[in-house]
Amino acid sequence: GNQNQIESENGGELSEKEVKIIDGIVDEAMKTMVPWDDIPCVWDEVVNAVSQRGRRRRRRLGEEGEVTPANNDNVAEWLQVNNRPFTPENLMAISQMLLELMNRWSRHQRVLTIIAGYHREVNRAYLEVTGQLEHAIQEREALKDGNKNNPPLAAAEEGRGEEEAVVRENNEVALEEELTREELREYALDEELVHEADEIALIESQHHNSQGEQAAVANNIVPAGNIPQRSFHIFQASQPKQTGSVIALNWLMGLFEPEQDIAFMENKPDLPVLQNGRQVALEDTIITKTHNIDLIALYNRFRPAFEEIFFVVTMRSNDENASVHPQLCKYKNVLCVEYSELRYADLEGLKKVVADLSQRFRNRFAYFFGDDGSQWLTDGMEASAVRRLEQMEQAKRDMETEPFEAVHFKFGVNGGGRVAVETTVNLQEGESEGGRRRLSVALPNGGCDITWPQPPQGAIQTAYAASYPGCGARMTWNLIEALTGLWTGDDWDNNHRGKRVVSVKTHYPHDAGKLVSWDNEIKRALVIIRNPMGAIPSFFNHIYEIKNHLPIHSERAPVEAWVEWRDKFAENQVMKYGKFVDYWMERFDKFNKDRPIFSYEALTDDIQGPEEAIRMTQFLAQSKGVVPIEEESVPCVWRAVVKYKDQIPDANKRRLNESRRRLDPSHHDSQRSGPTERPYTPEQLLSMVQMLDGLLQKWSARNTRLKEILEGYLSDVNEAYLVVTGQISPEASRSDGDASPHDVAAVEATDTGVAFPGQIGPFHIIQASMPHDMGSIVLTNILMGVFEPNADFTEIQDWPELPVRQHGMMIPIDRTIVSRTTCSDILRMYKKFRPMFDEVFFVISNSGKDPENRFSDELCEYSNVLCLEQEELVYTNKEQMAAVARNVITKFRSNFDFFFGDNPELFDETKQSNAISRLEAMSEVAMRILDKSFDYVDGKYGVHGGVGSPGAVEIIATAPTIASPKGTFDKLGKSFHIFQASPPGTASVVVTNWLMGLFEPDQHYSFMVNQKGRPIRHRGEEVPADTTIVTQTHYLDLMKIYKRFHNDFDEVFFVVSSRGDSEELRINPKLCEYNNVLCLEYEDLIYANRSQLETMVQKLTAIFQDRFGYFFGENSSLLGSESQMNAIQRLEEMDKAVASLSSQPASVIDKKFGVHGGHRSNSNLLEVKPLAANEGDPDFKHMAEDVKKSFHVFAATPPHTASTGEM
Repeated sequence: GNQNQIESENGGELSEKEVKIIDGIVDEAMKTMVPWDDIPCVWDEVVNAVSQRGRRRRRRLGEEGEVTPANNDNVAEWLQVNNRPFTPENLMAISQMLLELMNRWSRHQRVLTIIAGYHREVNRAYLEVTGQLEHAIQEREALKDGNKNNPPLAAAEEGRGEEEAVVRENNEVALEEELTREELREYALDEELVHEADEIALIESQHHNSQGEQAAVANNIVPAGNIPQRSFHIFQASQPKQTGSVIALNWLMGLFEPEQDIAFMENKPDLPVLQNGRQVALEDTIITKTHNIDLIALYNRFRPAFEEIFFVVTMRSNDENASVHPQLCKYKNVLCVEYSELRYADLEGLKKVVADLSQRFRNRFAYFFGDDGSQWLTDGMEASAVRRLEQMEQAKRDMETEPFEAVHFKFGVNGGGRVAVETTVNLQEGESEGGRRRLSVALPNGGCDITWPQPPQGAIQTAYAASYPGCGARMTWNLIEALTGLWTGDDWDNNHRGKRVVSVKTHYPHDAGKLVSWDNEIKRALVIIRNPMGAIPSFFNHIYEIKNHLPIHSERAPVEAWVEWRDKFAENQVMKYGKFVDYWMERFDKFNKDRPIFSYEALTDDIQGPEEAIRMTQFLAQSKGVVPIEEESVPCVWRAVVKYKDQIPDANKRRLNESRRRLDPSHHDSQRSGPTERPYTPEQLLSMVQMLDGLLQKWSARNTRLKEILEGYLSDVNEAYLVVTGQISPEASRSDGDASPHDVAAVEATDTGVAFPGQIGPFHIIQASMPHDMGSIVLTNILMGVFEPNADFTEIQDWPELPVRQHGMMIPIDRTIVSRTTCSDILRMYKKFRPMFDEVFFVISNSGKDPENRFSDELCEYSNVLCLEQEELVYTNKEQMAAVARNVITKFRSNFDFFFGDNPELFDETKQSNAISRLEAMSEVAMRILDKSFDYVDGKYGVHGGVGSPGAVEIIATAPTIASPKGTFDKLGKSFHIFQASPPGTASVVVTNWLMGLFEPDQHYSFMVNQKGRPIRHRGEEVPADTTIVTQTHYLDLMKIYKRFHNDFDEVFFVVSSRGDSEELRINPKLCEYNNVLCLEYEDLIYANRSQLETMVQKLTAIFQDRFGYFFGENSSLLGSESQMNAIQRLEEMDKAVASLSSQPASVIDKKFGVHGGHRSNSNLLEVKPLAANEGDPDFKHMAEDVKKSFHVFAATPPHTASTGEM
């Protein structure tokens, strides 16, 4: 059972005994079940055996002469399972029954998916029975012939000649060798023909719905009034008793957001807003219903986020349990409405109620919207409100037989409700708002109906739909039309729609695309990309089909053909992929909102796909003249377009087989036959790594969405590289249907390992150290001086796949002899790399006395491990430098003589001289880059900028040991735990390390994960809360945390950081009133230098002592100067960790301080992300726009002067 539900029902947590009882029941139950791995076998034995027995039984019937297809046609018909004819009336009845089920159970995704599949099959059968299929086929053939023989198309082609000649001259690879311009044009034309075939298929599969579908309520659009462009929100507030609030609510929504579902604010401490069962931000709606009648509290809470907050209150003045205080109705932003004013008996009465309420609204709130109410609250808006109330009454009728607990998400009416209006006005079939018919008609409960797209009736703002070839351009084309109901076009204008389109598909700047002649009029674009390992082979398959005159999306090229083309053009395509991303990022660099990024993988994913489609809908809705389908029905449209599988009638499949492909992300392009293997060489994969790395370095700080997508692709390419080079075994899964980089049957890796002179086998040396150990650079360069004095620095990253990098590029580990790493899992590295060599050696540098920051003594006892102390790597002059090098070489030779033997030539004076020379060169480089930032890393020696010589005493001297004050607190005789609970982006890592500096300065950080069970993780493992004193978390239900842990400690404290006015970055202010909760503001956590850091620690510690003095007492020595100094030192060490991880991806996390890679800022900006052009301070943004001039500010400062803070 659900433990949270059990706890809620029982009014408390389960006891330890109860938990053990439940666990025992589960364990006993599991013993009776078939093992997981045996389930496929059981299925095969049961299902296949039954099927085979049925076939044998039918054969025996024929052999015994009882009935056979030859002697009894009627019986033969019954033996054919698929031949069960129905009349059109039968099929219509079944269709209507299934549709009613879909509408009723639309909230149950699995049920909806299954029944929707049945519904499509019934509709397909109806098309065949009614004989309408042949007519559709003829229309399709006529359309195809018209496209082939259209004279204007030929004329347009002639007009492109001069332009395309220039394109050909500038191409780096001759188009004739890759794909000729005619073939490129054919590529675009084929996509258009396929796209039109998709439209026919989608329409035919859903056009012949039941009369119940056709009578569904049509969509309505609010006629746009001249509402001032100012931010406001309206609360419809009332007591829970009957006050007519649902009528007032739907009247308001009819005025301002007629197609939205109701939003309801629950009367809970954090005031969550729910819409369609999901929590949403208040800013996402205009109207919110609430039973919280503390209007002043609501106003104070939400007024900072809007220019004004309005309240429309419904009440019964003669009932104190159904009214509000009369004084509230006197406020100018409050409109009080009596229940009697909301009653009506017929349609005319409804219209009068709407007219009267709207006029009162105009008069009451004219101070904000303007004196001329007819301009900002128009007659058209009133008509929209009338229609919504009519629809609400119809919803009441539909729900009369439902239980009272059932709620209609759109109108907020309960089951079993009375009907106030007996007369409604239905919109004529085929009409809709704006004078055009919608492609996707929203049906009740999130359903949808697919019909033909239409040209826009007025002015429209067109956007590009840009994608690299092979990234689902046609799928996106269909989806945009289905979401908007408007025509789409392509860059070649093959469908002759010109500017009358909502979007223009293009592959530009790739050779397969171009910009339209009216390019300067297009100010927006949505961009779709795909993992290059999948996109490039998909593009090649299309080229292969064109060159061989095959139907589109019908056949994959043979592996041999892929390899031949790949070796000629793959790296060129990788380069073009990068140029494609750069172009669309640069074109809208300052306006991310006008250029959203979508990934093909997310668009086709079962979970992410509908959400991505909603995001696409929201983007399209911002274009002038575009009114997409309601968001409630977007998942239905997405399923119809993206998850369109087996929906075409059998007789129609022959006609559309050339163009239809199945869009199942588990097996993309599944109607293509042929091999899926698309192997790459290591060099080609490295070129992808370099390209993706370059894109990440250039754009990750400016577009978080692109960063997440590219990091995922980079991880996939890295994995493929490890497979190809034999460092990991091939995975069973496939990353894409067209491209399966793990299908490496034709691996083409070459052995480029470095051989060490002498009669010894291949080996590798890994220099391992904890993060921030500067002595490790000295040790690494000594070893490189001995074994590969002219090689570049190589590092094994502490990632799950342990990639080996040189100059940022991933390389095979056998191309070097010495690698450096901060990965502390020696055994994991040995297991991975040992099979490639005769031996793998580890040379470890240890520092300090903290066992948490040292490799264990037991590890140092292994024969292939040499441990050195950091003090052995310190030198102040050249003589000491030489002595350090000779000492390391002597210990290395002595420790590993079991492998290298006693041959003096292996470690002669030349080798020692090379090591000393490399150290000298390293020191010179370190001093030369002293003026560079710490982010800069020299590719040959691995030294950072701004540090100086790694061997200098003042640089690598061990920091003073931080004394732990835990013993002092033990004297209290009390146990406690501190949770640092904050939203992300509120400098929570600063708070956590300040607290840990006070109470456990040498400890690694702990984090409570915001997932089921809320586990606490420490150094990657789940641990009990008492493992540490301080735990960080982004889970903000403090009450649940307290209930869970308060029995384990004498007290549980919460230290919370908040930021700005956004609810997403703040905690419920009422929680700050509890005496065991300390709330801090982000501004209190900023520092730019040591002095400011000390001041901040002193101030925070004083606030802590004052807040929690009831527990710790007034003894200031408990958190005195020693504890505060520990906190300061820990925060300084944290800052160094931030700097050292700045070039790493965000997935790399320092286990001691909890900071992750990717931060490039100083300590005062640890969690401040670079602001995009559409983010940041709104006043500054408006000012910059008003200037109407371009400008840039350079913050020019010497290093180490808090320049990032000034920025």
